[in-house]
Formats: sequence, structure tokens, C-alpha cells
Amino acid sequence: MNFKTVSVFLFLFLISVVSGQSADTVLTRTDSTSLPKTILLSDSTAASDSVKKADDISSVIYASASDSVSFSIARKKMRLYGEGKLTYEKSKLEGGKILVDFSTNQVEAFGIKDTSDTTGNKFLQTPVLAEGADIYKGRRLKYNFKTKQGFISLARNDTKKDSRYEGAKVKKIDESTYYIEDGLFTTCESDTPHTHFKASRMKIIDKKIIVAEWIWMYIAQIPMPVPLPFGVFPMQSGRRSGIIVPTFTSSFEKGQIIREFGYYWAINDYMDLKLTGDYYTRGGYAAAAEYRYKKRYQYDGTVSLKFSDQTQGEKGDPDYRESWDWRLYLRHNQKLDPTSSLSANLNFQSGSFNQNNSNNAYDGLKQNISSSATYSKRWEGASITASYSRYQNLVTDDISQTLPDVRFSKSRFYPFASSESTPDNKSWYEEIAVTYNSHLSRKQKNDEPFDNGIQHQLNISAAPKAGYINISPTLNYTERWYDKYTQQELQEDSTDATGKKHYSIRRTDRKGFNRVVDFSLGVSMSTKLYGMLNLNSMGIEAIRHTITPSISYSYRPDFSKEE
Repeated sequence: MNFKTVSVFLFLFLISVVSGQSADTVLTRTDSTSLPKTILLSDSTAASDSVKKADDISSVIYASASDSVSFSIARKKMRLYGEGKLTYEKSKLEGGKILVDFSTNQVEAFGIKDTSDTTGNKFLQTPVLAEGADIYKGRRLKYNFKTKQGFISLARNDTKKDSRYEGAKVKKIDESTYYIEDGLFTTCESDTPHTHFKASRMKIIDKKIIVAEWIWMYIAQIPMPVPLPFGVFPMQSGRRSGIIVPTFTSSFEKGQIIREFGYYWAINDYMDLKLTGDYYTRGGYAAAAEYRYKKRYQYDGTVSLKFSDQTQGEKGDPDYRESWDWRLYLRHNQKLDPTSSLSANLNFQSGSFNQNNSNNAYDGLKQNISSSATYSKRWEGASITASYSRYQNLVTDDISQTLPDVRFSKSRFYPFASSESTPDNKSWYEEIAVTYNSHLSRKQKNDEPFDNGIQHQLNISAAPKAGYINISPTLNYTERWYDKYTQQELQEDSTDATGKKHYSIRRTDRKGFNRVVDFSLGVSMSTKLYGMLNLNSMGIEAIRHTITPSISYSYRPDFSKEE
């Protein structure tokens, strides 16, 4: 620190501790080298009061300016001109001209007129107030360091990247509450927002909500014809109820589009509801509702419904088209207990829904949609699964579905095993193992009757030993049950000129129970032969080798032959 800087600090200190000084002791800096760039002011500058008042500033103020700094000890006032900067606790203020009154803890900041601008409306070094992470910009600012109250003209808040608010006049009531006259709110990052809201009066509770009345929505700087009487805009992170700000797009067929304008309702910690709508200036609209619910470790799901009514072209034109589309989507996952669960993913929609409503090119090219639902239950050694599946071709509108599709499985068990037997003392029949599977299915295509069927599969195997030979007989038995069958008859169609007759097969579906059986038998035998070659050479004592010969035979009757 140079000699001049030390002298200024000593001068300020002596003046502050001596009572009865001249009423106008003034310190002025007229060039950048005559005074220090930064001055520290504390409570000792509060004239001759021996006891600090309750409203006095309680911390050090850092002040600097590029042009001049003037300070009146008796009147407790300071003036900064030219790139002025004040820092008090967590508050920082910058401006072309700053006036400070320490008796009232008030500070005023202004911008400096640009002399090169002939209109006189352009200002330089306009005030910027930073309080922690909050940043406010304006043309004129009045602020109280002690009460945190203030006033800003032509203010703008740039704290949040995803939203901001502006106003012709902003009045700060406390650290988190603001009143705004002729306010603007937008989620667009552009300086000239594509979409925004304007209101004559707004109240902001910082980091919580914005409340406004008679709100005009602007799209591309054009106001909508009808205002909203009031609105609440959430500013908090996480789930909060409030208006969903729309996006603005355009297309050749639909014109200007207002997309997903609506309301989000956070019902409670377990569910919420979103209501949105689209509007197309060339004719048409869309509305959607999405309900979500979730309880951790138990269940979660979504129910979504959307419909649209769109027109393209003018009535009487050859390309005029009117379409009404809909979609219903349901998703549910639930763990009923440790051994059972339920899941569903269902999608029902009109054939042209994706083409007329999707913003994704891939969805517009989809030709098929699928739906499924599954319930599963497990027991010790057994399980059952019941499911539903549906496939829809969006081009042909063909629908095929299976309802229900039930599968039961019984894992391997030994029906003749005795609880008293041991692995070394088992009869050959106790080695017989059985597995069983069944499958019930009901299939339908479009509006045709269901095709019903049940399939049973039984597998029996054993592993007895005959000395050193392992014998493994197997039996696979399959039986299918149907509620109808097809009767085929050979019929004469015509006789040609040579007298040769032509025949065809006539197939007729008959109602009634019918069963089809097929089975296969098999047996295999195997053993193991071991050999030892003693080398005792090159560090190798012996080589052991194993041979496993096996032979198998299987038989399956040809059930396609006539009896």
C-alpha cells in the first residue's frame, strides 16, 4: 500500500472519531492516481455517535469508482461516478452513478447517458444488483442495504437460465417478495422471446411462484385475442402445480402451432395430472390428459388419453381432408407379494393417429403397434403365467389378439421317491423323474370367432444303473385339445373333354371336442473307461485318459399316416 492510500485511511479514521467537525468535510478524487481505487467504510464513519444505532450498517462496505469518489463525513453521504462498485455482505451493486446515504442506509444507482446517441434514450453502465445467486438489471435503482427493500425501473431478472421476468417498475418488499408493474414472464432464452406472458400487475415470491392478473399471452410478439384472468407460475424445482408454458412451432399443413399449453396438477406425493392442448391456425385442435401414480416398491403406472380433430385444405378442394384421431395408453406395474406380480402395457389408437399427431418421424412410419399384460405367480417347484397380447396393423387395420394365454409349469419331481431312502439306498423306480407343462390359448383375428386350444406336455425320465453302465430311458408325451376340428372331403369339380375328372379338397370347420396325441420314446446307455500311462520322463509321472462310449435309440410314430 502506497503513502497516499495510508494517508486516506488515517484521514477517514481521524475524522470519524472526532465529534463536532465541520458539517461538510468532503473527500474528492478527480483523477485515477490521486486516491486509492478502493475505500473501506465501517461503523467508525458514523460521525461522533458513541453508541451505534440499531439501523446502522453492521459490516464493511467496499467502494470503488473509475472517475471520482466524494464522501461527506458529517452528512454521512458518498457519491461514486464512473463504473462505481459497492460490495456489502452478499450484495454487490454496479452502476455509472451511485449515491449512498449512510444515515438511512439508502443507495441509489443510475445509468449514464450515452453522449453519442442523438435520441438521448441510450444509457451506459446501467445498474446491476447481485444478491447471492440473484441478478437484477435496470435503468434506475433505489435500495436499502439494511431492510433489503428497493425499487428498480426497467428491471430484468437473469438468475434462472430456463425462465426470467422483467418489468417497467419493480418494488422489492423483502428478501424474497417483489411487486412488478407491466411485468413480463418467459421461459424462452432469446432476448426477444418467441413466447411470453405479460401482465399489468405481478407478484413474485422468489424461487416459489409468480402470481399475475389479466395475463396476455404473446406468440412471436403477437398477443392472443383473449387474456387469462389470473395465473400462477411455479418457480421451484421439483413437482409443483401450475400452468404449462406452451411451445411455438409451425408447419405447412397446420400453420402456426401452439403446442402443449395446459396445466400441471401435483395432486399429492403419489400421483399427478397433466392437461394439455394444441391449437392449429389452419384448422383443428388436440387435447390430452395424462395421469401418473407411483408408490415406491409397490406399484406405478400411467393412463394417457389424447384425441385430435384436424382439417387440411378448404372445403370443396380436391385435397380437403378432415380427420378425427384418438389414442389410449395404459401402463401399470405392481408387485402384489414376493411371489406374484402384475404388469401391463396397453396401447389402443386409430390407424392415422401417428401420422397426424406425432412429432417423431419414426413414429409416423410405424405400421404396427402391440399391447401386452401379464400376471405371474410362483410356488415352490411350480409357476403360472396368464397374459394378454394384441397386435394391430395400422395400414390394414387388422387386429390379432390372444386372450387369455395361460401357461403352467411344474418343475422336475420324483413321485415314487421315499423320504426314508438315502442316495446309496434307492430303488430304481425312485429315480423316475416327471416334469409337466400346460398351455391354454384363445386366439382371434379381427371379428372372427376365437380359436381355443389346450396343450399338455409330460416328460418322464429315469437314470438307473446296471453295474458300470448308466441307462437313461425317456418318454415325451404331448396331447392337444381343441373345441373344433376341420373335416376334409374330396369332391369332384369338373370333367374335361377327354373324360378326365378334376377333384379338389373341401374343408369344413366342425364344432366339437377333438384331441390330438403324439409321443416319443428313447433310451441311451453310457459308461466311462479310464486308462493310465506311466511315463516318469521329462517331469511327467503319468498321463490319464478317459473314454466315454454311449449309444442311444429313439422312436416316434408317424401320426400323419391314416389309420
